Amino acid sequence: TSTSAASAHVLLDEPQRRYDDMKGGPCGKGDGLDGRTQRFTRYQPGETIPMRWTETIDHVGSWVVSFDDDGADEADFEQNVLHTEADPANASGLGWAATVTLPDVTCTNCTLQLLQIMTTNPNPSPSQIYFQCADIVIGDDDSAPAEIETGGCSATGSSCGRSMVAPSGT
Repeated sequence: TSTSAASAHVLLDEPQRRYDDMKGGPCGKGDGLDGRTQRFTRYQPGETIPMRWTETIDHVGSWVVSFDDDGADEADFEQNVLHTEADPANASGLGWAATVTLPDVTCTNCTLQLLQIMTTNPNPSPSQIYFQCADIVIGDDDSAPAEIETGGCSATGSSCGRSMVAPSGT
């Protein structure tokens, strides 16, 4: 059963989240159900990008943004942490933003992962972590399946159709 956005603890707004589920690793559904979606956002190798998310239920802990260049493997996410930030008390309803620099690689099956870790304990249990992922493509590679649209819409519609590919000739 899918978790509704109304009951979420964290919602990734930009880039577009894979789905609203958030309780199973590595991307929210868990149990081997964290498949790639039919939408993604395209970026350039080494590009610095904005990320936005909303904390809907307050927890003291931290945020972690990670990257996997070929799927959504927890070991790869742990090896490629792009951003960490403390999550103080009384931040519920707060919109968060971070700027992350993507690796200087090309990939058509890459994933950004956002973790909300609900504790200051350095070894959180699985029940203390919420997961959200975004499907991304890095580079001008047109080999992505034709039915996948570049960009898509964020949950708020503020980035509908956004393409991060630089215009040719620049």
